[in-house]
Amino acid sequence: MDEEKTQQKLRRKDILKDWKHYPSEDDEGNPIIEDFTELREEWLHEDCDCNEYSLATREKCIRYYSFDYYEDKFKLWMQQQGYTENTIAYWGLEKMFDDGWIKSPAFVDWSDFKVFYNIKALKTFIESISDPEMRVDILSHLIKNADYIYGGGKKQVLPTLKLLRDSHKAAIEVHKKELAKQKAEQRKLAKKEKIEFVLSLEEIIEYVTTKSPKSASVIRSMLYDMMLHKEGWNTPATLKKIDAMGTKIVHNGDTIYGDKHVGTQIDSVASKAIGVQEIHE
Repeated sequence: MDEEKTQQKLRRKDILKDWKHYPSEDDEGNPIIEDFTELREEWLHEDCDCNEYSLATREKCIRYYSFDYYEDKFKLWMQQQGYTENTIAYWGLEKMFDDGWIKSPAFVDWSDFKVFYNIKALKTFIESISDPEMRVDILSHLIKNADYIYGGGKKQVLPTLKLLRDSHKAAIEVHKKELAKQKAEQRKLAKKEKIEFVLSLEEIIEYVTTKSPKSASVIRSMLYDMMLHKEGWNTPATLKKIDAMGTKIVHNGDTIYGDKHVGTQIDSVASKAIGVQEIHE
């Protein structure tokens, strides 16, 4: 039965590691399940870091591409699909650039990738890199180091490399213009969609006076608060208009307009006394 299962056609999802539920062993060698999500990043750096001290090689690119797959199952999957290590290394290098893992083409041992001696394969590879600026960086690096990378074949490949670099440089400019155009359209759309509602103090007073005198005390409180926090609102003229708005409240024989104000401080009138009456005029 187990042998029959191994012969089944594997899919990518069948060979993916579940870092959250990773098979492991305890101190006594008993099988357990552990969460290795935090360790994943640490192990990836240990196995696959690419920098000036440790260049990206075929082997390292294969490790990077297959890192999230169970090793034995990945090899079986490769076999079933008919993929060679050269293909996986090629895909791994492409993935490293697209993930931003490799920060510079100078961090790659290009001499280890014989496939790129074929200019058609190189062209396909360059076009697979999503970042147009990185495409140009790679081509510029290959041109600059053509003696080391291509040796005696330098004269045959240089014209094509330069032509590719020029076309991808032009693509960068087109890309930048398209981005600028999209951003301008988004700003224009956002500005168009943003609706501002503006009411004058006079319109508010008119509404309270003619349509909703019962709401006067609440709206007065809101306007007093605005006076304390909005620049230019706290003026005698504005205060007078708000004080005179809407209803009167008769409390213990005194006439008070909703809230009372003292200097720049505004205090709410509150009373638990029986017989407080609101009179609408």
